[in-house]
Amino acid sequence: MCKHILERDFYFDNAKFILIVFVVFGHLIEPLINQNSMLMNIYLTIYSFHMPSFIIISGYFYKKTVKLSFHQRLLKVFKQLIIPYLIFDVLFWVFYVITLRQDLRIDFLIPIWLMWFLMSSILWQMLTPYIIRLKHPILLTIVLALVSGYTFHIGYFMSLSRTITFFPFFLIGFYAKREWFNKLQHSAIKFISILFLSLTPLFIYRLNLNNPGWFYGSYAYSSLTIVNQWTWIYRFVVYLISFLNSLGILALIPQFKMPFTKMGSRTMSVYLLHGFIIKYVVFKSTLLHQAKGIGEILILLGFAMIITLILASAILDKIVTQVNDFLKPGLIKPSSNNLNRNIKF
Repeated sequence: MCKHILERDFYFDNAKFILIVFVVFGHLIEPLINQNSMLMNIYLTIYSFHMPSFIIISGYFYKKTVKLSFHQRLLKVFKQLIIPYLIFDVLFWVFYVITLRQDLRIDFLIPIWLMWFLMSSILWQMLTPYIIRLKHPILLTIVLALVSGYTFHIGYFMSLSRTITFFPFFLIGFYAKREWFNKLQHSAIKFISILFLSLTPLFIYRLNLNNPGWFYGSYAYSSLTIVNQWTWIYRFVVYLISFLNSLGILALIPQFKMPFTKMGSRTMSVYLLHGFIIKYVVFKSTLLHQAKGIGEILILLGFAMIITLILASAILDKIVTQVNDFLKPGLIKPSSNNLNRNIKF
């Protein structure tokens, strides 16, 4: 395995930190998007690239795992994904029921909110070794995703809709080479990236894709628009926008060490914990129901950065790791690696 995959890579740590800030910010502004057109445009642009980019990176770091035997992969997925999934799905359920006072039934086969990513990661990692044996696997998964949108039977259960919809991005990352990311650093590509990202709200509006559900990957076509034999084109266009914006945001990521680079190795802690903060703030405060101008939007962005910096701190990362190890069944020996080194997010 090549050296740059075995060692920390400043570029990918920078990318993960910047992307997780967008994830937190996107969740912060979500309660406001239907009352503020500016926030809706920002929200749709963020959702066009933040998870696709993360999934591309996850696929890139899967190269080593795919060479393991089935039992080795299963054990690794069990330790690194299934156990954290079960732990935090229960924690979210307790939080929803006790703190948010919601009547929520726990079902481990239907992920609670953020847990969809872990469930989908489990399926991507177990299925990829078999998918790549087929001819044109990326094209195959794109066609499957375009067709799957026509049925209601693929939805939140086991996060199947999102797993299928975002699978092409995982495979793109899997086949990507490090030098491809270097080529994105060309100044002309950066200029085009900024231009396309800036024009994304206009494209989305003109193409009638301003329903956020198109970018969630969890809805059937009938929930989003009138269905006919050409409805699949909408999702195909969403793919194009998401792919180009993912390349665009990855082109703008610095390759050198930054003050926040180290925290990019702890993004899973941020992902798992920020939901508790945001849901609690929404439940207890009117803060996320009042932003109207650019000043208040910048305050929310600053709040998102503060949340990210705190949750990506070494202390919080250590706490998440200790909770994860403490709650593991006795048959699983706690790893000396922290949770973020185990789960490539």
